Amino acid sequence: DDLQWAEHGTLRLLEATALSPALSHALILAAYRDHEIDQAHPLLASLERVAATLPVARHHLEPLARDDARALVRDTLTPSTADPSALADLIHAQTSGNPFFTRLSLRALHDQGLVSFDATAMGWRWELDEVRAAELCDDMAVAMSSRLAALGGEAREILELASCIGGDFNLELLALSLDRDPRDIARELLAAVQLGLVRTVGQAYKYLPSGDAVDLGSADGREAVRAVRYKFQHDRIQQAAYAGIPSDALPELHLRTGRLLRANGGGEADGEVLYALAHHLNLGSSLIEAPEERRQLADLNLRVGRAARAQSAWEIARRHLESGVALLPDDAWSTCYELAFELYRGLMEVEHFAGDNAAADELLTLLMARAQTELQRAELLELRCIMEMRAARHEAMLRTAQEGLATLEFSVPRSGSTSALLREFAAIRWRLRNIDLERFIDGPRVADPALPLAMGFLIRINHAATYSGSRVGPLALLRIAKESLGRGLSDFTSIGFAVLSYVTINVFGDLEAGRRYAEVALALAERRGDPWADASAHVFVGLAAPWIYPLDEANALLDRAYEQAYAAGLLQSAYFYVGLAAMFRWYRGSTSSRCRRCATGSRRGRTATGSRLRRSPRW
Repeated sequence: DDLQWAEHGTLRLLEATALSPALSHALILAAYRDHEIDQAHPLLASLERVAATLPVARHHLEPLARDDARALVRDTLTPSTADPSALADLIHAQTSGNPFFTRLSLRALHDQGLVSFDATAMGWRWELDEVRAAELCDDMAVAMSSRLAALGGEAREILELASCIGGDFNLELLALSLDRDPRDIARELLAAVQLGLVRTVGQAYKYLPSGDAVDLGSADGREAVRAVRYKFQHDRIQQAAYAGIPSDALPELHLRTGRLLRANGGGEADGEVLYALAHHLNLGSSLIEAPEERRQLADLNLRVGRAARAQSAWEIARRHLESGVALLPDDAWSTCYELAFELYRGLMEVEHFAGDNAAADELLTLLMARAQTELQRAELLELRCIMEMRAARHEAMLRTAQEGLATLEFSVPRSGSTSALLREFAAIRWRLRNIDLERFIDGPRVADPALPLAMGFLIRINHAATYSGSRVGPLALLRIAKESLGRGLSDFTSIGFAVLSYVTINVFGDLEAGRRYAEVALALAERRGDPWADASAHVFVGLAAPWIYPLDEANALLDRAYEQAYAAGLLQSAYFYVGLAAMFRWYRGSTSSRCRRCATGSRRGRTATGSRLRRSPRW
């Protein structure tokens, strides 16, 4: 419901759900207000993408016709002492056929005693002239305000605060914001529930602990209170509650609420409480004068922005990161450099993934000028690689990855000639001569952050070379093994040894050495390094496996590659591996139905993720 307010991530989830082959039997009903969106709204683009594959039926819901309104009123006032058609026509004229407002008007008439149940006549009674004289309110905002006015002062104050939180809210947030016992708040909200202003969500409200006041400092107490949720019956009710707060009092209210949340441990929380804390403090930030409190709020916005970015909620992430940047002092680059750098960096990433590449490029240029260490510059070059990869600028990506390696003072592969490959292979074999591979596997991973970053650049060189026509890709992957032998283990070592095994077996025909390197690669891949590297290690070993293992074991390696890639969310790679498994099963002589199941799974998976075999990128 209410898809006109959906974030980008929610719409992508809806698309993936609708297009999932596993849910081809499901019917999805999605409602939105077409008068609140325009032709550029992302919802329409999402619907078009789904409609390109699946049947999408659109139904425009008109207001209730007069006969529909009569039926609704008749059903509500049955039994009645008179024909309710005239009353229904009057209500229909005042509400323009809005079903929610029709029910609301009936309730208002009942509250005013203009519609009542006559116990003697055993039916509902009303006087049409009295109803007409009462002049039903045709301004729903005023109608909502009048219903809110029927609440007691404390209950109305609670609802006004709840309206600041959102359309739905939980008891924990209210209790922290008001610094009151949650059961007292629940009792006050009961009147709002009875008036139809809010409703409870689920049954958790029935199980609030009794006895002493609920301890929000304990895990059990917080969990019990957090589970109690409420929802405004309509966004007009929320708007009316929010409008009841004087506009000049809003910043102070939000600031006070945010400070109470923070004092009650909200700053150490995560999820909904953390978002609410940042939301309130941002809305009250104009009243924050202390430099340290402004810096703390900027840091909080960085945390929230990162959390939103991790869930692909780009608009939320952008909003909080921009708020964080706005809170920085004029001399931020000298007084709080790290915070400023991370805020601008996070904003640059969000702008890129949200599709504003011009803004992302501008921020990247700023950050490159402000970077103080070679490691920072290399990390920014890695982000540039990602941007170039997503734009299919493979030659530029190759140059950027090579620049990143040079920045970290690593040897840069530039030639993929046969002689260069032979020299690389010889250098690796020379380093291996005095290394005990069993002890090497059990060694610690290098703590130096430059090593995994450099290994990532080597993988990006391979990816860029694959699509740009350069021959340097295989050399870059072999370089991972060489650097690991010289500098120590990293999360990418598994793919380096897997490629070394593949080359040793398929190029030089040394099956015994290839088997040893394969065992190193597989052992490292099971220790959870980089997900793509570990899954790819299984693939490279699996491709060479028929020379050193039975075909059943080769199939098992490809199946394991699929499992690792799928678990890590690398769906394009995962479905590519399923296709390879189908080919190997055919080689083995498996039944055609078994091979067909694998191939069909690969095809359906690639269709669902919008990918193609020739586009299975590194990240």
